[in-house]
Amino acid sequence: MIKQISETQLELIEKLNDGAKVTPIFMINGEWQLIDGTPFNLNSEDVDWLSNEEIERLRVEKATQQFRTDRKQALDKAFVTTTLGNQYDADEQSLLRMGANIKAGELAGKQDADTVQWSLANTDTGVMTDVPFSDLKEAYVLAAANMGEIWGRT
Repeated sequence: MIKQISETQLELIEKLNDGAKVTPIFMINGEWQLIDGTPFNLNSEDVDWLSNEEIERLRVEKATQQFRTDRKQALDKAFVTTTLGNQYDADEQSLLRMGANIKAGELAGKQDADTVQWSLANTDTGVMTDVPFSDLKEAYVLAAANMGEIWGRT
């Protein structure tokens, strides 16, 4: 039978099981793995000490972790395209930067036709492009909607 144990407990567990070999498994990054890193699919035939409810809870936990990982990856590589054709990064950090720039621009009296410098998603990092203030505001709205869509996925 397979038991979840630490390596330091392995020898003691084997003694308690009359010398029977025990294979330790570990949860690493949301994945059950054997000690050598080989993936292990947890099921009730392999585990004698976990209830079906506990196995189901672990499966749900793994699925939830995968969902969160997928959602974060989708957010990290998100971008939006405005009606002018400019592509803006739409990850969480970019959304915060857009919001701060828009708020500061509004407080400073910027008009929609005024330009701001922005590093667009489809240009090299650090290369600034003059874009209309209205375009940045449109990108912000699109990025916020995109984030809401990604967060709303089930």
